[in-house]
Amino acid sequence: ARPTSIEVAVRKVLNEREIAFENEKAIGPYIVDFYLPVHNLVIECDGQYWHSLVGAQEKDARRDQVLIGLGYMLLSLSERIINSGDFASHIQARCSYA
Repeated sequence: ARPTSIEVAVRKVLNEREIAFENEKAIGPYIVDFYLPVHNLVIECDGQYWHSLVGAQEKDARRDQVLIGLGYMLLSLSERIINSGDFASHIQARCSYA
């Protein structure tokens, strides 16, 4: 699938900061947007449309519980935060030892 505009924005920040990542990584029954192996961090880009649909929040919560249960750190970034340009600091905070 083609990356969304918010995924493109996150990929750009990861590349600029030279943070290694895997895109659309399969973890258990899920495909996550970004996985940063050095930091054991999953980044999910939550678009306004898809994540506001009926049942989406419950589905996201189940996914988050499974990923956390498997030992992954998790950072969910909303479309609003990504589009505001104020998300790089969230990534940097999770990768502060990078």
